[in-house]
Amino acid sequence: MPKKVLQIYAAAFPEDEMQLELSDKQLSVNNGYYYLCKGKCMYSTERLPGTHIQMNISELTNRILQPLKPIYELDAELNFNARAYTDYAVDLY
Repeated sequence: MPKKVLQIYAAAFPEDEMQLELSDKQLSVNNGYYYLCKGKCMYSTERLPGTHIQMNISELTNRILQPLKPIYELDAELNFNARAYTDYAVDLY
């Protein structure tokens, strides 16, 4: 599963190059090494040469979703701005 998500991320941000060592205590099948380069994601069970960023599945999720600004954050921001505008408009009258 992480490979599919990382492939989407890599395609969206081809300038980001990473070598990840991922650990997942819940699903050991996710454990391994992921390499993002030029819009592609490669997976290996064996470590290749180079410096790797070690992270767990939760840290990976946060890192991937952070630049995408999930829709629930946009919705909360729009609702806040709508309330602020309504309050301002009411104060004018």
